[in-house]
Amino acid sequence: MTLKAIRRLVSDEDICARLAQAPHPRTGGPIFRTFRDLAVFAATVGFEQSRRRPLDGPTDVFVDGRIMERSDTAMDMVYLIGLAAERRQEILSDDPKEEDELAKIFEEYARGGLEVIAEWLAEDAADPNGDRALRSALQRGGYLDDARSAVESLDDVDF
Repeated sequence: MTLKAIRRLVSDEDICARLAQAPHPRTGGPIFRTFRDLAVFAATVGFEQSRRRPLDGPTDVFVDGRIMERSDTAMDMVYLIGLAAERRQEILSDDPKEEDELAKIFEEYARGGLEVIAEWLAEDAADPNGDRALRSALQRGGYLDDARSAVESLDDVDF
């Protein structure tokens, strides 16, 4: 499979930069080490929250397809989300139309996930870095169990 580039809306540039480029004062690195990590997280959140949103508006490259392909985990998520959304195994074929559809599905769930993440960040506007807002939302949603409730930073959580 040759995955095309995963796109995002230009209007999502700020949230993506905040989460995957801006250094956190405690760690010196961004919350998400790569845009690929952020894209996979966002698509997973979008799928979990049933937020599939079309990319209506100007877009740019979120993650180059070759970078996605270098991660088995990322590609597994592209396949799983596509298969779960379409509920037909043909979506996993090497047909270029199906490959384009897989990328489109992943982009749309990532877009929906970024929308959810933006809502989480807005709930804790006093959190300049976003890690506290994300951690709180994950705990409220039951995604971090009691054993993980003592997590102080998202650096302690593997995505």
